[in-house]
Amino acid sequence: MKIKNSVPIKYALDLHLCKEHISSDGIVFEILRYLLNQLKTSEVDLNALKFTSKTLKYVFGDKLDDDFKQEVVVSIKKYIEKGMIKPKGKSMYITNDLLETYYEK
Repeated sequence: MKIKNSVPIKYALDLHLCKEHISSDGIVFEILRYLLNQLKTSEVDLNALKFTSKTLKYVFGDKLDDDFKQEVVVSIKKYIEKGMIKPKGKSMYITNDLLETYYEK
């Protein structure tokens, strides 16, 4: 999938996680990008776009210290409130609305 042209360039240049540019949007974008990169096909199945707390360790690696972990939790909660991430059990599912915020189909 291709990043939309309307999305700020910092996402295409991987600057969205720099300390001076970090935001809830950047954190959630990074989770989404990781999940899309893990897909085995070019077809996007929303049931496959899910993550758990364990997934976050793979997405953020060494950046996941206590302070950053708190930012990640706040970011995910923000997107849950918007209805763009749906919690089911221990997993969090990406909605089509969130996918289409950043990517062209």
